[in-house]
Amino acid sequence: MTNREYYLLTLNFEPFADGRAKYAASSKATEDIRTILKENFTIKEKILTRRFRNKLIGPIEFIIKFFCICITIPKGGIVFIQYPMVNIIAFVKVLRLLKRYRTIAIIHDLQSYRYENQHHKREQELKIINTFDFVIVHSDKMKSILQNDGIVTQMIVLQAFDYILPQDMSIQRKTDTVVFAGVLHKSVFLQKMNKITENTLSYNLYGILHDEIKLASFMNYKGLFPPNNVSIIEGEWGLLWDGDSIEDCEGQFGRYLEMIAPHKFSLYLASGLKVIVWEKSAMSPIVKNRNLGIIVKNLYEVSQKISALSEKEKNDMDNNVQIIKNEIRTGHFFMSSMKKINFQ
Repeated sequence: MTNREYYLLTLNFEPFADGRAKYAASSKATEDIRTILKENFTIKEKILTRRFRNKLIGPIEFIIKFFCICITIPKGGIVFIQYPMVNIIAFVKVLRLLKRYRTIAIIHDLQSYRYENQHHKREQELKIINTFDFVIVHSDKMKSILQNDGIVTQMIVLQAFDYILPQDMSIQRKTDTVVFAGVLHKSVFLQKMNKITENTLSYNLYGILHDEIKLASFMNYKGLFPPNNVSIIEGEWGLLWDGDSIEDCEGQFGRYLEMIAPHKFSLYLASGLKVIVWEKSAMSPIVKNRNLGIIVKNLYEVSQKISALSEKEKNDMDNNVQIIKNEIRTGHFFMSSMKKINFQ
């Protein structure tokens, strides 16, 4: 990369987080990218603070403040944007401003692919993505899908998100225990786990639990933990699964796993957990290629596959997890992506 000036446009959500960000993994992902950028580049950060929650006033506020920030950045500057910053319609309104710069987008979420009620905005979202000079995408599958849908801008595959943690922080190792962390009420499959009758494992759940979720006898609710402190986690394996079923990752959130690199995946590996992933997930190739855990068709297979592993096989997986754990904790994946970008 060149010696040009680097800028990071940051959207500040804190005024309307009401303290909820303490346990929000999504804020951890953007904060880690911010940390890695500041440690490796001389970055001038431009912070756009949202003050209004109103669905009409909020986007207008964003557009005005985005314009005010952009006029302070010299033409030709290199600008990093963590995408999305705001809803699709509001972002389309500021696209012309971005043409003044060389822009790099780090994709965290694709709203028109994730949510069924946003599918009609797909064309607009693709237009946004094509406006950037470089786009860092989650996986080879995400890159392939976007190319098929008309993205022509240069895409760099991240493979997995980094998850910055102190090197001396560790979890509580607990054999034959599977960890599942996330938005528990969204994970409808959890309510169907009692269908699994042949099971030798315990499952520890972390996140917000609503009363309507009835847990199977082998599942234990363990509460919340701040994303920057994983020391309360107890387990040996981390489960990457989503959707409405234990037979398959069904539903809109399950299908989204086919293209994304979930931050949860990075949490597990940064914690030193071996991983359990769905065979069609975008993370199954890295799990297979680096021998980081097991790949399953359905959740009925989990106990059987783990029981069939020899001690040597598990030790080999643990050793591989330790290697990638150190990479993820130190920003390896993002910086490897940045080395592939050349503005010349």
